[in-house]
Order: sequence, then structure tokens, then C-alpha cells
Amino acid sequence: MQKILFSIDRLQGATAAEATVFGLAGWFIRQGWTVDVCARVISRQYQQRLSALSDHGKVRCFTDAPEQGVTPFSDSGEITYDLVWVCNGYLASVILHSLQQRCLRGQFLFQHISWPLKPQYHQCATEKALSWRTLTDSAFHYASLALGRITPPVLTLLPLAYNDTDPVSDDEPQEPAGDLQRVLWAGELTAAQKDTLGRDFTRRGIRVDFICGQESAGELTNQQLTRYQVVAGEHQLIARALCLGIPACITGKAGWQGYPAHDDLLAAADNFFVAADCPPMECGQWAEALISGYQAALQRAADFREEACESWSYSALLPPLLARLPAPELRVPDTVAAEEWRLAQGVLASLAVKRQPLERWLKHRCLSETRRAVLSAMVAAHPGTGRIGVMITGPQSQSGATERTLLSLQQQSLPPESVVLVTDEVSAGFSHLTDRLLPASAGRRELLEVIGQSTANSWLMLQPGTRCLPDTLLLFAVYLLEHPHTSLCYSDTLEGEEMADARLSLKPDCNIDLLRACHYPGEELLVTGTCLSRFLPESAGPSPLPMAELMWRAIETYGPGTLGHLTEALLLIPDRSPPADNGEARRDEVRRHLARCGIDGVVTAGPDNAPDRVRYLQSARPQVSIIIPTKDHQSLLKRCLDSVTGLTPEGGIEILIVDNGSSQPGACEYLGQLQALKLSNLRILHWSAPFNFAALCNFAAAQAQGEYLLFLNNDCEVTESGWLTALTELAQRPEVGITGARMCYPDGRLQHAGFIAGPEDSVTAIYEGESTTAEGYFHCLQATHEVSAVSAACMMVRRTLFETLGGFDAENFDYDLADVDLCFRVRQAGYLVLWTPEATVSHMGGATRLSAALSTPDPQAAERCRAALRTRWKTGLCQDIRYQRHLSRSGSLFSLSRVTDRLQSPLPGRPLPVIVAGHINETGCGHYRVIQPYRLLEQQLRAEGGLIHGLPAAIDAAGVSPDIVLLQMPFDPQIEQRITHLKQYCSPKIIMEYDDYFINLPLKNHHRGKLPKNIVSQLRRTVSLADRLVVSTPALAEAYAGFHPDIRVALNRLDPELWGGLPATRRRGKKPRVGWAGGNSHTGDLEILQPLICELADEVDWVFMGMKPQSARCEFHPGVPFEWYPQKLASLQLDLALVPLEINLFNECKSNLRLLELGACGIPVICSDIEPYRGALPVTRVKNHFRHWLRAIREHLADKEALDRQGILLQQAVRRHWLMTPSAVDEWQYAWLEHQEQKS
Repeated sequence: MQKILFSIDRLQGATAAEATVFGLAGWFIRQGWTVDVCARVISRQYQQRLSALSDHGKVRCFTDAPEQGVTPFSDSGEITYDLVWVCNGYLASVILHSLQQRCLRGQFLFQHISWPLKPQYHQCATEKALSWRTLTDSAFHYASLALGRITPPVLTLLPLAYNDTDPVSDDEPQEPAGDLQRVLWAGELTAAQKDTLGRDFTRRGIRVDFICGQESAGELTNQQLTRYQVVAGEHQLIARALCLGIPACITGKAGWQGYPAHDDLLAAADNFFVAADCPPMECGQWAEALISGYQAALQRAADFREEACESWSYSALLPPLLARLPAPELRVPDTVAAEEWRLAQGVLASLAVKRQPLERWLKHRCLSETRRAVLSAMVAAHPGTGRIGVMITGPQSQSGATERTLLSLQQQSLPPESVVLVTDEVSAGFSHLTDRLLPASAGRRELLEVIGQSTANSWLMLQPGTRCLPDTLLLFAVYLLEHPHTSLCYSDTLEGEEMADARLSLKPDCNIDLLRACHYPGEELLVTGTCLSRFLPESAGPSPLPMAELMWRAIETYGPGTLGHLTEALLLIPDRSPPADNGEARRDEVRRHLARCGIDGVVTAGPDNAPDRVRYLQSARPQVSIIIPTKDHQSLLKRCLDSVTGLTPEGGIEILIVDNGSSQPGACEYLGQLQALKLSNLRILHWSAPFNFAALCNFAAAQAQGEYLLFLNNDCEVTESGWLTALTELAQRPEVGITGARMCYPDGRLQHAGFIAGPEDSVTAIYEGESTTAEGYFHCLQATHEVSAVSAACMMVRRTLFETLGGFDAENFDYDLADVDLCFRVRQAGYLVLWTPEATVSHMGGATRLSAALSTPDPQAAERCRAALRTRWKTGLCQDIRYQRHLSRSGSLFSLSRVTDRLQSPLPGRPLPVIVAGHINETGCGHYRVIQPYRLLEQQLRAEGGLIHGLPAAIDAAGVSPDIVLLQMPFDPQIEQRITHLKQYCSPKIIMEYDDYFINLPLKNHHRGKLPKNIVSQLRRTVSLADRLVVSTPALAEAYAGFHPDIRVALNRLDPELWGGLPATRRRGKKPRVGWAGGNSHTGDLEILQPLICELADEVDWVFMGMKPQSARCEFHPGVPFEWYPQKLASLQLDLALVPLEINLFNECKSNLRLLELGACGIPVICSDIEPYRGALPVTRVKNHFRHWLRAIREHLADKEALDRQGILLQQAVRRHWLMTPSAVDEWQYAWLEHQEQKS
């Protein structure tokens, strides 16, 4: 039986590479092969899918981490595979190790998949030495690999796309061929494009299913594809559709390319159906083009189907390939090649992390070694907080669950004080990992006895299978240190069997009303020993929700502040099926809690798994004054008033209509009629001053007689009879200050569900336009809960509280946000602001301003009110009770923030300056000028805070109340506004960082076109906002001298951890290796080398990295993530590096960074004779003339020993003078942190 081994970086999503490997595994199994799959990351879903293939043959999957388990190479002796299939260049480390140990035989095939268009990192030279065949799927990618010197017959164009062994059932329902009814759209779309297409297809009676681009398309089976009559997308999906006889349209990020004509099909396959060179066509025309071309495309697809299968199906392409497969061979990579492969593994893993948002976010949230050490020291100084025991209780959800929990405790940076296991599933393997074992039947007395005998002061309650991340206990201890009044604490969690499958759960803060509706903290809590001793229920062991009762009793005794929320994901919780009685047990706990509080409440289950509903019964109906501001628009006012009187119980209300100078005859007549009625519960008030919603409402409130005030816009319409009761039930609770209703548009879509603080540098409404059946984040649209603010379009407030607080602030919020400001003041006074879906009104939105005089929005007035809100509430706007701090405030709402993931809260007591440092990229200047100095300042305990990629939004930076905000090369037109907003929040010092002379970029610099034409005036305005400028060279400081009075120089240096230990090695071949490495903005500089490349083509091997001269025949290496750049540069093993620079003022102001990087690798250098390259470094400087360069190169290459000595001397000079030592960090401390007088 033949054997195949697949090697891929990860099997986790549905990219073309992952889908192809899974499809190929199935195909080979069905051909009778034994299949092994090895990946660095394998999700549980893929493990299950691969396991299911075992029905057809033998298949195994292994993680590329030998220390974590068994691998196919763990047995001693030689192992043989007929074929080792390496996907996208990831040669697993276990395979590489086995090759070096001479215990693996096989033929190696490397498959490069051209999607996405961004080239994948690969090692052409080392791959060529190992490969029997290198496959690619497009002619364009084929040419790229050929330039890397992989040539036929090794290099083969084999576009594998269609797995014809994936069954298509004859019983699968097909749409009628002649009537287009169903379309699949997998092309990348903006939200606006998706909405446009959805409307266009719906209007024509066609159903369109959108999936999230090509990465989701890989999950579709052939059977699922046959449900569609047209498929729109790119790459493999197009080929698969055509093999199934389905018409296909090429469309993607580049636009709409449409149906390929029969003559164009093979041409379109040159880049494997990736949308490119798309004709200009508006999105509104795409649906029409798809529909009008359908019938002709249907016939072409039928005619082309057989040819498509011959071109792209596994069964047509693989047998001829495998027929030429030689016998397995022993191939042993040399040391250089092995290092290249290890480098490739690291690069591919790094690139993969960047494409996985959650994995990247978790990596950024990990504590640095310095921060971990500082926090550990703080906890050690307060030993009571650090004595945390762990109690594991509950049934095992699956075999080995308890062991996984115990092993995670062994890896804690703060070891547990004690580990207690409550279970009947005793295993011999538990004894050395636990301090005490108790039976599952253990009750309160037994548990408290163990707690009393332990030295632990608090206990983390876990269930079997839950795993703690390495710093879980340490961070819980720090939380207790900062919040000494906390009795219980819950954290955010990851949910899933493995990290590869995990889903992030960012929970709301303690929100009593939401907590009564759903038990979102869960049962896995940190609880102080005092709290356990006092409130642990008698049935703690077998009870389905033992922590729920304990939590409620603690809250009842100490107040809601006793329940803490640690906003970090600390626990990995496996998927568990809750017991069937959990829901009723939860409701019973809430009923007992309400009874203990003396609250007359009714708790019922919500419909369709919605949160529970809690009603608060009234002893008597209070008097409510309904205040309705109005101006003109008689029909709106009449509809509003009729709905209020028609759907509100008689008695207990008075209605105050406040007319703001109506002039329309119909409105004046209607108000006169109401006045003439002389109703005791209806009054018409007149406000003759200009429109000021806050002042108008204050005027009416002063004349109201009700116990509660209900502000209601005249464009609201009551639609449910219980609306007022739902509001007053909540408003009568003594702890409640304001209650707001759910408001919907007349068409039924959601209009208002409360405000959240922070987004848009102010507050914003959420879920506007959503369906009223939507759940919302943590069921926030289905349950009554506390919010930051609600709209005064329908707001109820206790009149005495309104008067005590002075009503709405009509002076600062005359145009907008008076309701938000009032809500903030109510919460500041210690009362709750609630929003409830139990009271619903229809709201048109803004009709009180629809008069001719006020129809035009006033942006200046709106911004003035937002500024007043920021100035008054400052960083209070950065905190929202239901909107987690890790959710985006400057992007899509309720999405994970990728901006603030590297910001850490200040250390307890803020002992260090807090910096928020923005960097424009993660390579080059972003690394050297921001990331590296920040990390070194943090390592030496000179600063803390964090990093932000790009220009930080004011709300994102303000979240940690920074002392300093550093902005790298800010050219954004919004910079003035952002700095103004930031200073309204927290008044930090603003430092701007520039490392180039942007006044006059070289003509051939590709950044030139990105800068504004008025660069001088804009730069002058921008830097005037800064407290200080920091630049990279004295020459640059002199060039910018007229722009700012305080300019400081911090020289570029190298991180010793990255650059200090690189070997100075040479690859002695037939020709010396001469080359260049750098970024992609050096077109003009590289043109200096163009004639030299031609002249020396027969004398040297040219090597370029990152960029190369046009048409140069050379060994080319693409750029790599910066953390791998030093190793990659050293791995080039150049005999000589050339560093040309055009002579101009821009380059005169640059630094010697390129010389430092090459010198750290021990590579001798010839460079242009220009200011930044002059100095003490032992390099050869030449004038920018062809003959000078040519003579210098030949002279250097003529004496290899002298050349080697020059490289060693340069390396020594760099290590001696240009590494970022503690004394060099002083320079950055002065540049960023110190005032001018301190230095002097």
C-alpha cells in the first residue's frame, strides 16, 4: 500500500490551501493510499473531518510539535513515504529533523497555491534541492517560480481545483435551468456593495447567498455548489463551478470581470480566474450583467464542462503525475539548507498569525517578561492577594478533562497555593498534581474544612476540562490587589476544545438587570475565602449552579461592586452541554434573590432561548407627567397624542404639550382645539425662545405635577398598551434613576437601543436599522439592562432626582446630547440608567427639528456639544458598562479591536510614565523609531503603556489616560481634530516623530505621490500641535529647525537580541555573492546598480532582497516579517553588499541604518559617499559613477581574505558602538520623556 504525507502550516480555516489538502487527502484515500497529515495547527473540526475519511481508508493527523504528542516519526528506525506533499512551502519541523537524522525516505512534491495574490514566502534554492516536482496553479505564478530558478521538468503547471471524488447526489434538487432563481456570491464586497446587490437581485425575484470571500468558499462541497445556477467569485471556485457545468462570473476585490467567453476561458486560467484588469462598471450594474448574460453562459458552461474536468479535476491530473513517481529516496539537506527551512517555518508561522485575528490578538495580550516580573513583585509584596487556591469540581465532560485542567495549573507564572479536586473519578495520575481529593458528594462542611486548613486567601473555582492560560492566577491576584473590596471576580473566556478552535467571549461588566436575565459570568469564578465561608451554599457539590447563589448573596450583602470583572481572556472552556434543568435552576436562584431583597418580582423564561424576563410588580400606579415638545407638523402630534391616550390606562397621567412657536395654520388650529377642551390632564405650554431642546424640557418639567417625568418626542407613536407600565415598573425601583424605551422605525426596524460611550469620540446608538428579532451582543436587545445613556425621545426620570440634578444642561448642550449628559450625571449620583425592550414605541426620528428653519443640520453646533461632553466627562467616555474595552471604538461596533490590543492598563499606582506610541508600520522606521525604543524603555522600567499601529483615534489613546502620545509621521488631515479631542479627554504631551525629510522627496520615490501637494504648509501646521519633535539624525534636525523650537535627536540603533549574535558566514560558491537588501522605495538608488549588474553578470551571483532592479536576472528573496529579518539577511551569506544612495537633500538627512544592519551580519560594504554613510564605520565609500563602483567591487573581490577582515571589523564596530545598550536608551528617554530643563 502506498503512503503519502501532507505537510501544511495549518488546517484551521477554509483557504484554498487548506481545502486543497483536505480534498487531496480524500482523493488519495479513495485510491487506496495510506494518508498522514502534519500541520503546525489543526483545529478540532479538521481532526473530525479527517477522522471521518477513515471510513474509506487509513488516515492519521499530527501536530507539528513533537513535545505535545505522538508523530509519525516517533518510532525508532527508518520511515518511508512514497510521496511527501508540501503545501505552500511549509516543511514541518518533524520532517526536517527526520531528514537530518537520515530516517525518512520519500519523494518530495511542493505545491504553491497562488491565492491570495500576495506571494507566499518560499525558498526556491533549498526547495529545488529537495523537490521531485514543484506544482503551481497559474501561469503567472509559474513564471514567478521560474525566475527563482526552479525550472521544468521539476516545475509543473498543475491547477488542481476539482475533487471529482467528492460525491454529487443525483437526488440533489436542481433549480430549473431556464429560470435564474439562485446565485452564490463569494467575491469580496464592501457593505454598501452587498446591500446594493441584495436589493437588485431581490427586486428581480432572485435569491443571492453571500459568503465571506474565497476563504469560506473552500468549505462548500460539490453537492452544495450544485444548488446554485450561477457562482460569482475567484480562483478555485470558478474552476470547480465550471467542472460542475455551472456558469461562473469572475469578480473580487478588483471589481467585476463577468462571465469569461469560451475563447477567454483558458486565458483567464493564466492567473487561475483571479479578478484583474476589470472594466469600469458600477456595482449597480453587476446584477444586470449577471442576469442578462446567464442564458449564454449556461450553454457555454455545458459545452465546456468536459474540457474543464480534463483541465482541473484530480482524476484527470493526478494519475499521469503519479505514474512518473520514482521510488522513495533518502535526501539529506545540508546545514545551510536546514537553517533556511527553519527560517521558512518561522516566517510562515508569523505570516499565518497575522492572518488569524484572534491568534494575533491573544499574542498581543500576553504579558511581556518585564511586566510579568513587575506584577509578580507587586503581588509578592502583598502576599495575601497572591495566595490563590484552585478547586476543581463537577463531572468530567470527556476523558482526560481533569488532567488537562491540572496540567494547565502546572504552567502558571504564579503557582497555585493549593489544588483541591472534588470528584469520584479518581486517577493515579492526579495524586502528584493535587493537594486534596474530596468525593463529589462533599457538602458545605467538608469544603469549608479544606478551605480553612489551606493558606489560600481566595479560590478559583473551575470545572474539569477548563484550562488556565499561563498568567491566569497572576492576573487574578493583581486584580484583587487593585480592587480590595472584590469578593468574587469573573474573567473573559475562550470557548472551544483547543486554542485553534477557540471563540472569544468578551463579557459585559457587572450589570444587575442583565445578570438577573442571564447568568453570563458563569460558574468559574475567583472567590475570596471570606466570601466562600460566609455564602457557600449547603448544596455546593451537586447543585447545577452553586456559584449563582453565592454570587447573589454576596451582591445582596456588599453591593454590586463586590462582583469584579477582569477584562482579559484567562480561561479556555471546552464546549459543554448544560444540564436540562439549568434554566429553571437559574430562575429559582433569581426568585430567591428577589425575595431576600424584598422585591415583588415575577421571573419567567424568555421565548425561544431568549434571556429570562423579570417583572417588578407595582403596589400603586404613580403619577406620570408626559412632556411632548412640538413645533408645527400637526399630523405627527395628533398621531402621537392619539396613541398615548388610546394605549395608556386612564388616570395617573398628565400630558404637557410644549409648543415652540408653531406657525403652520393646521398646527395652530389643532393646538387651539386641544386648549379649548380644558382637560384637567392636558396642558398646552408655550416656549417662544429659539429651539433648545434642553431648555424647553426644563421649562415644562418645572410646571409638571407628576412624580415621574416622561419626555416623549412628537414623532413617537405608542404601539403597545403595556408601554407605560413597563417603564414605571422599572422607574419605581429606588436604585433606578432613568428608564428608556426601545424605539423602532415605522417600518419595524430598530431605531434606538441605548447609547454606548466612546465610539465617534462621543457616544453612539447601537444596532440602528437591525431587525427587532435580533439578539444583540450578549442578548442586549432582548433583556432589560443598565446602559450608559438613553435617548430623551422616550425617557422616564424621577422628578425629584431631575430637579436635584438641575435638569438638562441647556447651556452646554443646547443642540444635542443633553439627554446623554443627564444620564451620565444620574449614574454619577449613584443611580441606574436602564433600557428595556418591554416598552416599545415607534419613532420617526428628529421630527421636532423638521421645520424649515431647522431642517439643515448644524455640524458646528453638534461638534460643540460633543466637545462639551468630552471636556466634562473626559475618560469616563472610555468606559461603558455593556461595551467591553477590547471591542472596537474606532471601527465596526461589537468587533474585536485590533487597534488597542497592545495597550496595557497602567501598573497599580502608575509608578511609570504612560506612553501610547503610534507607529506607521511594523517594519523599517516603525520598528526602529517606535516599536524598538518603546519596548526597551519598558524593559528597563522607564515607561509603560503600549503600541498602536497607525494614527490612534483619540478615544483609543485616551483609554489608558496616557502622559505622552507619540505620533509617527502624522500627515492625516484629521490630525488637528484628533489632537483636540485627545486633549479634551486627558491632556497628554504630544510628541511627533519624523525620520525623513518630507519637504522634497526624490522624484522616483514611490511615496512621493502619497504626500499632499501643500506639504510644507501642512507639515508646519501639524508640527505646531506637537510639544516636541524627535528625528533620527542631526542633519534632519537642522533641516526641520524652522518648524519647531524643541527638536531632539535619537539615533537609530540595533536591538542586541535581534542583531547582536548573528554569525558572519559566507557561502563559498563558484562566484562571489554580491547583493543589496532593503525596502520598496529605492527605485532611484537601485538604478545606480543597473549597469553594474550587466557588466558583472559573468563574475558574480547577484542577490537582492525586498526589491530588485527591473529586468535584473538575480536570486531574489521577498521581504519577511521584521522579527525574522535579521536572520533572513544573515542567511543570504553575501560576500559583499552594495548600498547606493542618490545624492540629494532627502538622502543627506537619512541615517546609516543600512550599514548597521549589514555590519551586524559581518557583511563588508561598499556605499555611496554621502553624509549619512560618513563617519567611523569601516566601509568603502565611492562616488556615484559607474567606474568608481566597478573598480571598488573588483578590488574587493580580488582579495577574499581582506574582504572577510573588513566584514569582521564592521561587525565589531557595530556591536561596540551601535547596539541599543542601556546608555543608548538614555538618549530615547531624553527624546521622549524628559523636559528640556531636566536635561540641562
